[in-house]
Amino acid sequence: MNEKQIQALCWHPKRLIELEGGINFRDLGGYTTKDGRSVKWRKLFRSGAHNLLTQNDAKLLHSLSIETIADFRSLDEQRKAPTNLALFGKKADHLSWNYNLDMNDSTFLEKFKQGGDLTALSKEIMSSFYLKLPTDFAPRYQKVFESILANKVTLFHCSAGKDRTGVMSMLFLSLCDVEEEQIIADYEMTQHVASLKKLHSSGNNSADKNSTAMAMFAKLPADAVNALMGSPIEYIKLAMDQIKTEYGSIKNYARNVLNLTDSDIRTIQDNFLQ
Repeated sequence: MNEKQIQALCWHPKRLIELEGGINFRDLGGYTTKDGRSVKWRKLFRSGAHNLLTQNDAKLLHSLSIETIADFRSLDEQRKAPTNLALFGKKADHLSWNYNLDMNDSTFLEKFKQGGDLTALSKEIMSSFYLKLPTDFAPRYQKVFESILANKVTLFHCSAGKDRTGVMSMLFLSLCDVEEEQIIADYEMTQHVASLKKLHSSGNNSADKNSTAMAMFAKLPADAVNALMGSPIEYIKLAMDQIKTEYGSIKNYARNVLNLTDSDIRTIQDNFLQ
């Protein structure tokens, strides 16, 4: 498949879920596998935070019939940008976890106070984060796969729908035997989704807008900001290569870390491929 065909799949008319307050809300359907099948539409969704969703979004959200919402954000992130679950219609299982995110405002402040090449430092911070995600977030990814195994319409998200969400998307598509070029392209398209501007331009509250961290970010050079907020393909490749180096393949990682059996992987494919 050439680059033009891959981009056509990424920007398929069904891909982006157009919501007034949606942030990077996308369907993972349509991608094609090595054996000629494709991921079913309207079965699995990825997104950023939901705190900007409006009452006008409710009708479309109801129509998606989402049964599981997995929130990868820390409790502090959830507090600052809460989800109104009522907008999703029928009661869905809501998965969330009580943890502190290592890569928070304080971490950034301490590192940037050291000075030096801020763009290189931003890339170093993000690279380190991606190398740890497959291990640190494995228990959360495992829970999402439990929902997928149960054949439930599932939505997983973080704040931007980029990093924690991006690795989960990569794992699912990999287990479905989607071509690697498509997996990488799906990850990379995040930085071109217009709705992410809402996240960058909105503060959770006035205190956050006036925080020392926000003031520091405002002074960063554009390249450093892009390194932190973008989705360059080298980040997802780092996570993929880390898994392959340690476990031999992503399926071996799924078996050894996510406790998925070969039968589970076949069930995932049966449930979500056509």
